[in-house]
Formats: sequence, C-alpha cells, structure tokens
Amino acid sequence: SMEWLVRSRSRVAANEWRLIVFTSVAIFVNASFGLVLGMSFALLFFIFEYAGMSGIKQRSSMRFYRSALERPPEENRIIEARSDEVQIFWMNGYLFFGSISKAVDEVFQAASAGARWIVIDMALVPAIDAAGVNNLIELSKALAHKNVKLVVTGMVR
Repeated sequence: SMEWLVRSRSRVAANEWRLIVFTSVAIFVNASFGLVLGMSFALLFFIFEYAGMSGIKQRSSMRFYRSALERPPEENRIIEARSDEVQIFWMNGYLFFGSISKAVDEVFQAASAGARWIVIDMALVPAIDAAGVNNLIELSKALAHKNVKLVVTGMVR
C-alpha cells in the first residue's frame, strides 16, 4: 500500500516529496532501475541544494566580535583603530565543490573591500572534499598576492 506516501506529504518539503514519489513509482515498475534512478536523482538534488548555499553561517568584523583576552590599553587602542580590517567568517556544513566557491568569492570580496586579515572559523564544518581544500589553497594564494593574511581555525579533522 502507498498510504505512507500520502501521509508523508505534510512532513517533507515539496521537491523532496516529488523525488520520493518519482522513485517509488520507478521502483514499483523495475526495482533495480528505480533504485539507481532514485539514488542518482537524490545525489543531483543534494548537489543543487548545497550549491545554492555559501557555507558561511555568519560574518562579522573585529569591531563587533572581539577576543575575550584581556589586553593592555595601548593594544586595545590599536585593535580598535584597525578592527574593520579584520573580517571573520564562520563556516557551516559540508564544504564541497558546489558550496565552497560562493564562500571563497565572498571572502575574496571582503579582501577587495579593504580587509587586511581574514579569519575563517571551520569549527562547524564536519567535512570538506578535495575541491573544497583546493579552493581554500587558491584563496590563500590570491589573498597573499593582495597582502591579506588568512587565518583558518577550528579545523577538527
């Protein structure tokens, strides 16, 4: 019975539900073909969904997000005077060839707008693929060419 399919409609996003229906019908017609087709469409759906995301959860400057470290007044004055030159990006989610390019573009734009230091916090990134790593390496080279320092922190793996 396909009753579960009808009941699931209210709990699943419309595009995902259409994928489930399509895959279910294909499996009903031919199980092997349906499984391969369903997995292929699910993979494409995943890629397009994540490609639309930048991977950046939050962005700020050091003016609004400061270290909790206590510093002498002279250091605090220097930091305050240059705080807009430090841009901080908190990355989020899986970074792969589809999602990393938008994030790299946004980071590079910050450097082009006057940032002298870029901090990328990767603590909320569970995984990054080879294309993502390559994009970060290319970003590092491009920033170095512009005399912008890149600090990547929070890499857990």
